[in-house]
Amino acid sequence: MDIQFLVNYLLGYGWKRQGHSFFSLHYVAILVNFLKGMIGPGCLSLPLAFKQAGLWTALFLVFFLGFLNCVCMNKLVRCAQILCKRKGDSFLSYGNMAYEAVSGSFRPVRKYARIARICTNASIISLQMGICSVFYVFCAIHLKESNEEFFPSSPFKPTTIQWMFIIFLPFLIINFVRSIKPIAVISMIGNVVCLICLAFIFQYLIRIEDRTIKLPRVTDFEGIMAACGSILYAFEGQAMVLPLENKLKKPSQMVGTFGILSVGIAAVSVIFALCGFLGFTAFGNDVRGSITLNLPQDNIQFSLLRLALTLVIYLGFVIQLYVIVDMLWPALWKRLERRGGFCSSVNLKLPFELALRTFLLFIIMIFGIAVPNLEELIPLVGVTTGMLLAFLIPPLLDLLTWLPIRIKRREYKLATLLIIEDLIMVLIGLFGMIAGLQANLLYLTTLLYGLIKGMDINLFGIDDRKGKNPVQEEHPNSTISKFSLVELSFLIRILNSINDEDLYIFTQINNQNEHEKESVQEIEKIIKEKGIKIAVEIGFKEYNENILKFINKINSVSKFLFFLLSASRKLSASRLIGYNILLLDPIHMNFLLF
Repeated sequence: MDIQFLVNYLLGYGWKRQGHSFFSLHYVAILVNFLKGMIGPGCLSLPLAFKQAGLWTALFLVFFLGFLNCVCMNKLVRCAQILCKRKGDSFLSYGNMAYEAVSGSFRPVRKYARIARICTNASIISLQMGICSVFYVFCAIHLKESNEEFFPSSPFKPTTIQWMFIIFLPFLIINFVRSIKPIAVISMIGNVVCLICLAFIFQYLIRIEDRTIKLPRVTDFEGIMAACGSILYAFEGQAMVLPLENKLKKPSQMVGTFGILSVGIAAVSVIFALCGFLGFTAFGNDVRGSITLNLPQDNIQFSLLRLALTLVIYLGFVIQLYVIVDMLWPALWKRLERRGGFCSSVNLKLPFELALRTFLLFIIMIFGIAVPNLEELIPLVGVTTGMLLAFLIPPLLDLLTWLPIRIKRREYKLATLLIIEDLIMVLIGLFGMIAGLQANLLYLTTLLYGLIKGMDINLFGIDDRKGKNPVQEEHPNSTISKFSLVELSFLIRILNSINDEDLYIFTQINNQNEHEKESVQEIEKIIKEKGIKIAVEIGFKEYNENILKFINKINSVSKFLFFLLSASRKLSASRLIGYNILLLDPIHMNFLLF
């Protein structure tokens, strides 16, 4: 997204599409800008996508989703070209293009043109808010890691969520920068440093010799949908396509078999596939939300690299938020001016704008606190706004733009093919968004319920307060009723961390141990290790007495886990988790619906 505003500032908006402006860029320069805009911090989460979907499944998904992205980007460009020609404009933004596509389509849908623009702009704003939240959580997690690495004996060891409060002021200060000129300079510096860091990470991943190729080929449906979200987050770049196309000497070079979009997406897909494959085979199921968190911590080079990337994300945050402010503030100020009175005073324009920036940053921080893990946050952003902007809006605009033209020309076969093609893309987008949301909301609903009720969620650790598990009243004798809401959420995270490799280990334990008691103890040991690891990852204190107490409580369900896991070699981890919860709780998972 930053390339859009960087190009706009450095090259200007008002140059005619078919003119010979001094500022028009040739094919190679636009391709380089496109690649620079696509390859960013998002690719650091791709090894996680390979873990979520399985090695070969994720490899296929990268190229498949890359191809679909390319198709939809081509649709956007073709629509923009015909609409600009019809309207006589040199440039249309994404939102204005949606307005023109609907207003120039069939008569019954023209009245929805304004709604189409609002929905498209709202999707872009939502995507930017999601990206900002990922950036915010990324900085908090990496600062926590760096602090513990550089000052291991220091008593100052804030949790991830505490770091989010600490960094609020520095983020607020940099986001009070209002001029596009320093933002463009910051973006250019950040892009250069980011590319250097990514190159350094790539050379390290390539040189790793001890690789684990025997990893799960495919996991489960929920994992695959979460991986789609992570991959789509990395492929985010729809909003920069139109500004770049506007700067080409020959706009036709943007599309086609050897167009910038086709060549660029092909190159990006290969880079993303290599990053995910190399990262997952290097670290296996220990891979975390960002590959930087898996890099060696006893090496000063990697420590400085993590700090450099944190600085890049911090500097890049300002242009991501600028996109939101640039879309919201002019409309809000016009409303205030129309109302008149005290609020429309010119002297209050700057304070109101700064108040808007502060409010947006506060919302971003709250969202980061609600989902303080890159593992959950990145897929969630990808399967919602990523799906909307990539697979839903472009085919709909394509259909509304070209179908009337095909019918008017009596090209009925082409019109039929257009309808089939675009509806397939829309169905893929709808399915991906709904299924992806369902796959991501399991943990989020549990956490959100606790936040709303103010029961067992303590931002600075686990707290045994007066909150009650709602299952206790209806089913007081069920195993799940013995857990508090935080413990329930924690148990779900542990169960979700069980993968096919763990199932294989459990099966081997079952085969090797003759006595059930010994096998159960081995299972308990693995679950305890997972519990402590997850507790550290999500920001709870490592040796908190309540966590250890809860992990001991898990022993009461270890027998269920043992019998279920050891007897079911062929079932996926997700299905086992579902069956396990059915065994633990007779109300058939209704507790997840709250």
